[in-house]
Amino acid sequence: MPTPHTGLALAEKITSFLVDWGIEKKVFTITLDNASNNDCSVDMLRDQLRRKGALICDGYFLHLRCCAHIVNLIVQEGLKHADNAAI
Repeated sequence: MPTPHTGLALAEKITSFLVDWGIEKKVFTITLDNASNNDCSVDMLRDQLRRKGALICDGYFLHLRCCAHIVNLIVQEGLKHADNAAI
């Protein structure tokens, strides 16, 4: 996706894909990393889909954070501390 990767731009792009694919009323969960622009885009997407009555459980489960990304962040931080301990 070309820049900017703002929450608004991401929400618009995701919405356009969902509509193009005909699944805008079939989305239960979207998995994303922890970037703040993703939080913003999911909030906007949730609002758009809620207005269309297209959310299951009112969008409570819409944003699922990527566990692999979280584990990677934890490991990277741990490796920094391990590297410093070896000095």
